[in-house]
Amino acid sequence: MNGHRETLAYLAGVIDSDGCINIQKRKAGKWAANYQPRVMVKQVTPHAPALLHETFGGSLWVQGPSARRGRPLHTWNVHSAAAGEALRALLPFLRIKPEQALNALALCEVNARIGSRRFPVPAVADGEPLVTLAEAAAALGKSYDTVMQAVHAGSVPVVRTPRAGSKPSVFIPESFLSVWANRGSSPTRDPAITAEMESLYQRGKVLNRVGV
Repeated sequence: MNGHRETLAYLAGVIDSDGCINIQKRKAGKWAANYQPRVMVKQVTPHAPALLHETFGGSLWVQGPSARRGRPLHTWNVHSAAAGEALRALLPFLRIKPEQALNALALCEVNARIGSRRFPVPAVADGEPLVTLAEAAAALGKSYDTVMQAVHAGSVPVVRTPRAGSKPSVFIPESFLSVWANRGSSPTRDPAITAEMESLYQRGKVLNRVGV
């Protein structure tokens, strides 16, 4: 156990001195921008990047020198949920970049909270009229399988009522059918979630610029 803590403390020192903890923002076509945490280390010697890769996974490669007479850089990189796992382990030992780590971990929490859902899904009001999945499919001109996929993906609101000895019956609020019919096939993220992610992205840029 002590050996593991010593390894984490050493790797945190590597991150503090030669690492970068930031948030990547990538725009892909009509989709909302994608935000993911990233941790990267570049060193001219292979030992610390290799140990980071052994400890946390990610990617490891040799990058060409940044200067004409420079040396190749051994580069380690980890992103998305795996970056969160690494940062949680390293955070107690970071001395120079804990704020960058906390900011990236806040993004991990947002990503975990929204999961794979991209369409905003409203709450179901008590007592509102419901339709079966077959009725929803008929009203919308969709196949039953398409409706089932939306239910499994969590992209539509549902109500499940228990049935003795079998799976619960699943219903969709009737009021949602018009929303579903008009929202198109290209999901968009809730603007409030995007604003939260953008705020963390901008804070990460400031933290890395001033070296907090």
